[in-house]
Amino acid sequence: MKKNIGIALVLVVTVLSIYGWNWYQEKSSKIIRLTPETKKALKRETDAQREDSIVKPEPLSRGITSPSDEKNIYFGDLHIHTALSFDSYLFGNRVGLKDAYRFANAQAITTEAGEVMKLNRPWTLPR
Repeated sequence: MKKNIGIALVLVVTVLSIYGWNWYQEKSSKIIRLTPETKKALKRETDAQREDSIVKPEPLSRGITSPSDEKNIYFGDLHIHTALSFDSYLFGNRVGLKDAYRFANAQAITTEAGEVMKLNRPWTLPR
């Protein structure tokens, strides 16, 4: 009796494992695989982008009063996704913590697609 239960259990686990593996393969096939060919394709696509096509508005005069810890709202690049972020990793991001630190200090970093990213000035919050 115990032998039959053991065999049935092994059979059920095997069938569920095969089903789960097939489901995983189907779902993960939609994720970009970072092969040398896809890296080259991403680099071509990045190189084809025209940086001068971005509309840059004229800066407005700054009528900001003294900073308030409770009322000021800050917009812009307040964070960067690294490869530790699950969703970011699925979309091909392989930037590590050291790269994120260099980026925050206005040093250039290169993405997997070959795009060079750099801030105009080091990232700091107003004090």
